[in-house]
Parts: sequence; C-alpha cells; structure tokens
Amino acid sequence: MLSILRRCLTLTRIEDIKVGISKKLKTVFGEEYSIYTEMEETKQDLNLPAFFIRHVKSSQIHKIGQRYYKNNSFVIKFYPIKNGSELAQCDEVGDKLLNCLEYVESNDMLLRGSKMSLEVTDTELSFSIEFNFPILKTSNKHEFMGDLEQLSKRKG
Repeated sequence: MLSILRRCLTLTRIEDIKVGISKKLKTVFGEEYSIYTEMEETKQDLNLPAFFIRHVKSSQIHKIGQRYYKNNSFVIKFYPIKNGSELAQCDEVGDKLLNCLEYVESNDMLLRGSKMSLEVTDTELSFSIEFNFPILKTSNKHEFMGDLEQLSKRKG
C-alpha cells in the first residue's frame, strides 16, 4: 500500500495530469483536433475544431499521518468547426469524452476520472471532470534534541 502511495506522490503536478488528458484526446480524436492547455491565444485564433484544457480547482484532505487525498477539477472546452452543425459536433464529442476520459494515464499511473458532466451551448461544449488520488507526504527527519551535558556538584 505504501509503495502505491509513494508512486501517487509524483502525480501531484497539475501539468502532468493535463499532459495525460491531452494524450488521451489526441489518441481518441486524432491530429485534426487542436489541443490547448494555455489560453495564450484569443478565442478567435484557435484552429478549429479545438479542445482547451483548464485546471479549475484543487483541494487536499488530510487522512491519517502523512496520508492525504488530493482532488483536482478540470474543465475541457470543445470549440467545433463553424459550419452550421455545431450542436451535432458537440453532442458527438460529448459522448466520446464521457467514455474515453474515465481512465487517463499520467506518469505511468492510471488515474480514474469522476464526477463527469457536460453542458452544451450554441457555440461550445464544456466538460467537467475530477481526478482524485491519495498522496503520501514524506517528512524530513529532524533531530529534536542533541546531546545534553549536565554539570552537577554534590555537597558533603
């Protein structure tokens, strides 16, 4: 059990989870879909169809000792090609996202997505997912007290 927790410790980087999501999207949807993790370009400069992966929230719950449980929430936005069938594209992509993102590989570990939901508007799809996992925080061993030397004198 501890070895699994130690391996999960390396998964705390948000960027590693984003890379895992990107790889999964590239595998399922192919090269014709652009994937962005940083929104440096404006929405008009995207190569459509496109995905944008954004980390929204993290939280950490202390369990026992050095064990913690980390919750990471992500939103994946999908921007379809503007050709009159935007809603149909969003529906199709939404179904695929629900199926393909249940398991994502990151740092040779398999993460399970949970609390998946999606919302379709006229021009885009917004897909929410959480990746939660245990972590083990290692602490440095500190020497609390060094050697103590006591001098005493006896009377008598």
